[in-house]
Amino acid sequence: MSGRATRSELWWFFPLGLAVPFLVASQLNWRSFEIMGIWRILVVMIAAQPLTSAMSRRLHDVGEDGQQAYYPYMPLIMLWIGYIVIF
Repeated sequence: MSGRATRSELWWFFPLGLAVPFLVASQLNWRSFEIMGIWRILVVMIAAQPLTSAMSRRLHDVGEDGQQAYYPYMPLIMLWIGYIVIF
């Protein structure tokens, strides 16, 4: 192992990494949760972590900053922090 992710490795992993979070989220009983949207987003973010890690690794391999893979999570994290601070 060279520690590098090939382009095909990322794209073969992508459909599986994208399907699993949504299958997990669809199988949970959302009526038992008080705030459905926040819990669903949290479950999808946790289940999508392997895909985000693979994307970060691929970004490092092409010479970019791997932290860019986590940028889509930033608005959700900021809303969560704001919710905690306000309430």
